[in-house]
Amino acid sequence: MTSKIICTVCPNGCEINVIELNKESYNIEGYKCEKGRRYAEQEIANPARILATTIKIKNGIIKRLPVRSEDPVPKDKIFQIVGKVRDVEIEAPVEEGDIIIENILGMRINIIASKSVLNKVHLCKDWK
Repeated sequence: MTSKIICTVCPNGCEINVIELNKESYNIEGYKCEKGRRYAEQEIANPARILATTIKIKNGIIKRLPVRSEDPVPKDKIFQIVGKVRDVEIEAPVEEGDIIIENILGMRINIIASKSVLNKVHLCKDWK
């Protein structure tokens, strides 16, 4: 069986062919650099992605705070993580990079703020 993977590690965007020889052995072809080969190996063994979503934020100048996983999460855990993140609501202000959820699902991966958000009260005081 042959699968095609588009590498997203560098700007080359290589179309990599993964040819399954048996359940534990593959040929990997079409990568232009070692990063592409390692990416394909990772996709075979344990595909992972950076998760990006939003959470509710009270008293902020916006209603939803963009957040992301600090490190890639296993692809098969994404919906489970989103289920946990969906019910979280925090209070403004928040700084970009602040840890919003520590050690999500016991995976040693934090969910962090992707953006700084001022509190409405702070914004009003600054304008006076």
